Amino acid sequence: MTQSSAATMQQLLAVTITLYLTVILVGIPQVQGASQNVNNDGNITWADLPEGEAYSARSEYDEGAFPLPTTWDLIDGFLKLISPAPPPYELINDAIGGQLDISTLTGKITEFQGNLMGFAICFVIGALFVVIFPIVCLCFCCCRCCNNCGGKMYQEQSDSDRCKRVCFAVSLVIITAVLAGGIGTAYSVNSFMSTTVDTLPEDIIANIDDILAYVNNTLGEITFLVDDQLGWTLDELGGDLEDIGTLVGEPVRDQLNTNVGPALDAVYALSDAIDNTYDAMSQVDTTQNLLDPQWVAFRSDLQAVHDDIVADCGTCGCCGGTYPDESGLTVLANYRDLSNGGRYPQIAVDAALPDLLNIKNQDLSAAADVGKQSFEDIPETLKNTTNDAITDILNTLDQLKEEIPKLLNETESQLSGLDGMVEPYKADINKYGGYIQDYDMYRVYAVYALYAVFCLIVLLNVLGMMCGWCGFDRDATPTLRGGVSNCGGLTLMSAVGISMIFATFYMLFTSLTFIIGGPIDRLVCDPVVSRQLFTETVDQEDAIVPGYYLGDTLFQNSSIPLTVTGILEGCEENKGVYEVFKLEYFFNVSELLDFNQFIPDINDQFTNISGDFSSIKILTDDTRDILNDFKNSPVDTIDWTVTKAELEKDLTNEALDPNDLSVYAAQLRSFAETLGSPNQATFEGHANTIDGLQTTYVAPLLASAAQLVAEIETLETYTSSIDTSVDNTLTAADNAQNYIDNNVNDLVTDEVVKYADRILGYPEQFVEYALEQVTTEVGRCEPIANLWNSATRILCRNLLESFNAIWLTLGWCTFFLMPSIIFGVKLAKHYRIMDYEDSYDEYLTPQEMEMAHLSQQSPMYPASNKVAPGHV
Repeated sequence: MTQSSAATMQQLLAVTITLYLTVILVGIPQVQGASQNVNNDGNITWADLPEGEAYSARSEYDEGAFPLPTTWDLIDGFLKLISPAPPPYELINDAIGGQLDISTLTGKITEFQGNLMGFAICFVIGALFVVIFPIVCLCFCCCRCCNNCGGKMYQEQSDSDRCKRVCFAVSLVIITAVLAGGIGTAYSVNSFMSTTVDTLPEDIIANIDDILAYVNNTLGEITFLVDDQLGWTLDELGGDLEDIGTLVGEPVRDQLNTNVGPALDAVYALSDAIDNTYDAMSQVDTTQNLLDPQWVAFRSDLQAVHDDIVADCGTCGCCGGTYPDESGLTVLANYRDLSNGGRYPQIAVDAALPDLLNIKNQDLSAAADVGKQSFEDIPETLKNTTNDAITDILNTLDQLKEEIPKLLNETESQLSGLDGMVEPYKADINKYGGYIQDYDMYRVYAVYALYAVFCLIVLLNVLGMMCGWCGFDRDATPTLRGGVSNCGGLTLMSAVGISMIFATFYMLFTSLTFIIGGPIDRLVCDPVVSRQLFTETVDQEDAIVPGYYLGDTLFQNSSIPLTVTGILEGCEENKGVYEVFKLEYFFNVSELLDFNQFIPDINDQFTNISGDFSSIKILTDDTRDILNDFKNSPVDTIDWTVTKAELEKDLTNEALDPNDLSVYAAQLRSFAETLGSPNQATFEGHANTIDGLQTTYVAPLLASAAQLVAEIETLETYTSSIDTSVDNTLTAADNAQNYIDNNVNDLVTDEVVKYADRILGYPEQFVEYALEQVTTEVGRCEPIANLWNSATRILCRNLLESFNAIWLTLGWCTFFLMPSIIFGVKLAKHYRIMDYEDSYDEYLTPQEMEMAHLSQQSPMYPASNKVAPGHV
């Protein structure tokens, strides 16, 4: 291959390489479309490449219907028979390597015998036929004119005539059928070639369109990888960078929450405890304030009724009946405060309530909210304190985003003019294709005319045999045969004459077409179609140059195992161009996809991410003061034991039932019944008064006392653990604060590492994705294989083999003209009317035979007719 052709191939390959370099120079992915997403862990689900335009060129070879496949096999088999040796691949390698000269060619001429000897022998045979056959025909005709070689109109009859006639007829039928088969095959090939010519412009344009579609599809795939996906991914990256608070701060906060959460919950629990303690103590004080005056009123009214009974009893002397003892009508339990002789610690309660109210009004919950909010604001704090570092990273990505479209636009501009460049050629193809189709009709007519002679010969043979068979009378002598039989014989002789006239011309035409098409088919098309031409030359290692020829020519590296066969097979399997053309030896995708070369300092930028968390305080000073005030309040110093014991005493000293004065009233009423008027009415009145006290005072007082006891016990549950709860809360808060102060930066560092892995995981995932797409998916080169297969199909299969079918069928028919002539002459002898009878003519002199012949032609001696024996 010359330097100029190598440079041309390199320029063609440069277009493809430019497409891939565009992808390779992009280190950041983009995912767009409903089928693509990023999950919470930053793992990307990638979409498939766009399908692109469909290819229209035919990829399968249509051999046609019977008998065409058999014809192609016959051609190939015959050519391999006469030229069994493979093409001179060593000579081809020398020619490609520039080492071929005349001396080398003449020195190896003997090595080509296996390639050319068969063609030469066949051509010489054809040439000899062209020379000898006319001479033989001339001699045969002259011989017959001299009444020799069957020219004498005399047939010796024998018992074997019938057998001979049948054998000659069957042989001629078979030969005629073979001739008809050759003619039919020729016309089938003619029709097949016409179809090829009719679809030729369409096939060529379809392949051109497929190559353009292939380029556009490849560019579309690259655009999808580079342009369509880039914006989404950069937005996703920017969103993640701006969302550092969520992606880093929240995990940090969640980890800190294991220690901080319980401390904050304890503070809120204490806030509830303060509220509950104040509410419980207020309720106790309220209940006591209601109970005290009621108890005082009860004691006064009970004392009054007691005094009245004593007074009335003294008046009447309590004479008669059983008088109930009134001494128990006195109050036993004292519900008043300590200052009034009771057991309720009113002074302590009055002192504690204002303190509790003050503590409650300070709103521990609100104070705790401040500390909790500072903890909850860790993500926002991190975002605010790392804004500068994140902005630097975003600026780096923005610069990359501006550079990538430039690369794509440059590639698009290089390829955008291909359609316009190709359109004039497509117009020329349609134009000249129309001319070819118009003039192809003359080729069709020529083939029809060429084989019309064979059709005539076949027709004459068929008519001759039909007339001879229908008009033949076995009982008639040769001189008395019918006119139909004689017509059949003459028709057969006409076929023989036409065969002799045209056979030489046909053999000449056969030889010329054979010597042109045969060697091209065997020595060029066969190796090209089977690809043995490539495997034995440019694909064979060390055959032309040390190593591989294509690798040395295209990449200046002969160690690259790039072969034409590998390219075609790879494209037939619809593999990507990167894999098929071994582009991994030209440039390393993994290295070119290393995003660090585009953003080399991004890892350092991530290491600069940290936060200032000094403002995070679980307990503010106000919160701590509230807790200490609650702890130091006197609410938990009040001893309710004596108070509860007093409240649980019997309300009165009545022996019958100290808490149910209605029992005493019933006895008093019974005693009154023993008295006469008016004492009875007086004591019944006292009984009614006591029942009223039971209803008005005793029952409510006992219920209020029980309620107060329950409220005190509730209050005690709140106050019993104040010191412990406050101490534990302060300790937990201090521990949580220490944990934050000592661990938050380490936690942030760990999460930043994960965060960086997530951010940098996008380009890393793209490297894997792009590597897979570029090496296996982008630029699937089936159209290249289709183009090659279409070219070989049109040139070698459709056109050349159709051309070779001409000499095959011509030679076939011409060859079988020889036995057709022989058997036609032999069979015509049995059908034609002879001049001499075999029964007595052999005893006559020549003069007597001539006279007998003339007398047989006289109307006095009519000939017999098999169809109508009674008529001439």
